Amino acid sequence: GIIAGGWFGGWMADHTGWRAAFTWLAAVGLLYAPVLVLFFRRLPGLRTERKQDRARPGDILRSRCYLALAVAFFALCAMLWMFYAWLPSFIYERYRLSMAESGLMATLYLQSSTIAGLLSGGALADWAVKRAPAGRFYISALGLLLCAPFAWLTLAVRTLALLKIASAGFGFFAAGMMANIFASSYDVVAERNYGLAAGTLNMIGGVAGGLAMFFAGIWKESFGIEALMLWVALAAAASAVLLMIVVRRRFEADRLRARIAFKITES
Repeated sequence: GIIAGGWFGGWMADHTGWRAAFTWLAAVGLLYAPVLVLFFRRLPGLRTERKQDRARPGDILRSRCYLALAVAFFALCAMLWMFYAWLPSFIYERYRLSMAESGLMATLYLQSSTIAGLLSGGALADWAVKRAPAGRFYISALGLLLCAPFAWLTLAVRTLALLKIASAGFGFFAAGMMANIFASSYDVVAERNYGLAAGTLNMIGGVAGGLAMFFAGIWKESFGIEALMLWVALAAAASAVLLMIVVRRRFEADRLRARIAFKITES
């Protein structure tokens, strides 16, 4: 969907303008909404087997592993959304492609490699967690650490061929964290806080992406998008190392606290 959207947005910009593209997409969404309503009405109701306590925000704030994971996810989303927002424009300006070609180049290799990374990252984490309880955290941190240099290289290289390779490398390794971000958090928070933990991470990712796109737009003319990505990539690598250190020191304690909270809820 993102690949198709990247190409379609660029094609519309070349031919009719983005306003028409958004109008068409909005119309499709409005027409599709009633179909979803009819489909969801047919789903059977879900029954809760046991009573569950309300979510407790203070619990997840006491988990050092969760907090370190949130910081790392903030850094990942900052890099990711800088790509989503500015890579098509960067390719258009540097390599003089059409808007349609720029949109396709900015999404095709990044998203295709992300699909491969999601599948392999999830499978690798399932294998790792059987050998080390904190395996999902380590796979997430490793993915973030390895994708950071590719984020900078994507904008630093001077040929389109190398840009394709670098963006594919970023997408593949970044997916190691994407595939395991929520499953990792569930290892160190009580079940009653699963929804809160996932929602908070989603919020953090959205805030990171919004801030990254906004400030990149303000500063890219004065500092350059390449330098901005270098700063963000360095911060991401540092947050990945921090996550590994915190998990090594605090994982067992955080997991034990989550299990105790789960047993209290059951009783």
